[in-house]
Formats: sequence, structure tokens, C-alpha cells
Amino acid sequence: MEHARLHHLHLDASGTRLLGREDNLVVMGTLGLVAFLLGLVVVLLGFLSVTASMGFGVFMFGLLPSLRMSMSMCSLWGVLSFSMVGTAFPTFAMDAPLEVLSALFPLRHYFRLYQTCVFNSNPLVYDWPNIVALIAFMLLPLLVMRNIKRAYKNYVYIS
Repeated sequence: MEHARLHHLHLDASGTRLLGREDNLVVMGTLGLVAFLLGLVVVLLGFLSVTASMGFGVFMFGLLPSLRMSMSMCSLWGVLSFSMVGTAFPTFAMDAPLEVLSALFPLRHYFRLYQTCVFNSNPLVYDWPNIVALIAFMLLPLLVMRNIKRAYKNYVYIS
């Protein structure tokens, strides 16, 4: 009986127990499902982030109907976002006005969602305010549709 149990155990050179075939199937079956669901969450978060950033870019074009100015503003906003969202310096350690301004960057909400859901393995429900913020960024172009329509009808490249 003991010989059968020892045969099931696999030890590496240091003497630590390696998983047997049966254990490996159970673990990989469970982890496979978890990895698949986590992959869906990452794809959903990526979709939300990209569409929120696109919505913000179209919103900038609606505010500044000059394509050159709106692209310049979006580029500036994108460069600032890496500093303001907490990747380089934690937002909770920033001054209070800067911490409040970090909410104006779509990347901040994606970063918070990614931290909460992927790193901490929490469900998306725990971080619903950031999901709502990304959806709000997606819907921003609806506020400037009239300006966008006017810009497309009589667009002047050089003013």
C-alpha cells in the first residue's frame, strides 16, 4: 500500500513533491477554466479601454474642430496619462488636485480595473464606478455631435 502511494509521488532533485498525472489533470482543468474566464475579462477590459479612448478622441475633435489641434491635444493627453494614472507614481501619494484630475484620463480607469480584477482576482462588480466611467468616456462624442456635423459640412483645413 505504501509502495503504491510512493509510486504516485514524483520528487524532483531537491526532494520537493511534484504533481502526479491525476493531480495535474484536476489542477489544470480548474486553472484552464480560470485562465479562460480571466482571458475574457482581459479582453473585455481591453475593449472598454480602446472604445473609451476612441470616444475621448472623437470628443476632442468635437471640441476643437481643427483636426491638427485635436490630434495635438489627444497626444498631449496620452503622454500625460502615463504619469497621471498611477503607473509611474501612485495617485494616492499625489497632491489632492492631481489625484482628482487623474479621473479625467480613461487609462486611469482601465488601470484601476486591471489592478482590481486581474492582480487581485476580484470580480468586476467590485469596481463598477470605473466601468461606468469608461462607458461615459465612450458616450462623450454624443455631447458634441452637432459640432462634428458642422465640421464635416464646412471643414477648413487652414484657417
